[in-house]
Amino acid sequence: RSPGTPTESKLDENMFHFPTCRVSECIPEFCNLVYTTLVEATESNKPGNVKLFYTARNMFELYLVVVPTYYEEDLRELPQMSALHYNNCMYLAHHLLTLGHQFLPKLPEHLKRGAATFVDMISPMRNLGEKCFEDQLRKQSHILLDILDGGGGFTDLYATLVEKSIQQVCLQLRKLSRVWKDILPENIYKSALGTLLNISLNKFLADILKLEVEA
Repeated sequence: RSPGTPTESKLDENMFHFPTCRVSECIPEFCNLVYTTLVEATESNKPGNVKLFYTARNMFELYLVVVPTYYEEDLRELPQMSALHYNNCMYLAHHLLTLGHQFLPKLPEHLKRGAATFVDMISPMRNLGEKCFEDQLRKQSHILLDILDGGGGFTDLYATLVEKSIQQVCLQLRKLSRVWKDILPENIYKSALGTLLNISLNKFLADILKLEVEA
């Protein structure tokens, strides 16, 4: 290699692997239906093939609109549902990355000139999952803070109440840990639990500092 030549770097072979996690049973079936539709759209030159291609796109558009509306209450109230929904959206976004490219060579010429893509749906799909799980984290943080406020924090001299609130916080975190550990990717699971634990600890520290100031 001559001086000044850029160093070549190899791509990590795992960079396109989807992380280990759980998704809803219907999601792989949904993807199989999309792939089947695209295969049918590209296996011959029938007049309806273009419509089939856009049908595949419409399936993702319907998912973006229907799922968060139909399951709104469950996604808001059930931590396991919000975690599954997050994974589902990330899984679909993962497929959207390469879906158009896989079928591009067999598509009609006018679709090859830029219309045959699914990448424009990646951000909306990811944002849908992220917003749902972030809303759930926000809700859980409010629950933890309410528990601590109910115990009076360290500003309350009744040690029994303080101890009880700490036990309730630990119980709530353990409950979330059991629910999320087998669902979320490991890094997301650790980040979520760490965030909630950090919020609780910050509340403890704030109460301690407040007590010192008042003293």
